[in-house]
Amino acid sequence: MPEAVTNPGWWAQSVALAYEQAIGRRVVGQDSDGTFRTSVSKTVPLSPDDSLAAWTRIAADSGLRLADENGASIAWSGEPRTSVTEKWWRWRRDLSDGSRAAAEITRKADGRTLVTLTHSKLSGTEAIAHWKGVWKPLLQQISGD
Repeated sequence: MPEAVTNPGWWAQSVALAYEQAIGRRVVGQDSDGTFRTSVSKTVPLSPDDSLAAWTRIAADSGLRLADENGASIAWSGEPRTSVTEKWWRWRRDLSDGSRAAAEITRKADGRTLVTLTHSKLSGTEAIAHWKGVWKPLLQQISGD
């Protein structure tokens, strides 16, 4: 990457990923370890702290039922892990099938907050659409209304 490029490591990784997809080494949504990931995001009129608290409540709801694309029940595994920095509020939790869910929250310049839910370590492309459909309605429950 040219020296004039801001954050050259990120751009180099992006170029390498695009190249691997172009030559058929990876498909869209595939990570370097061969697993897949998907994400959904929403901008909300809440503070990052309130957004994290809302997601934590949603994920801890005893009525929440998760199932994979084949209908097999999936449970949370272990306890959620949270971390907060000046820029990021993060929540992570493993699932019983070996995959991982994460919420990343950051403040936008206009005072709103971007909440992104990512599900990683998925077994294949068929899981991507399924899990988008699972996470999107849960994410919609985070609102400032």
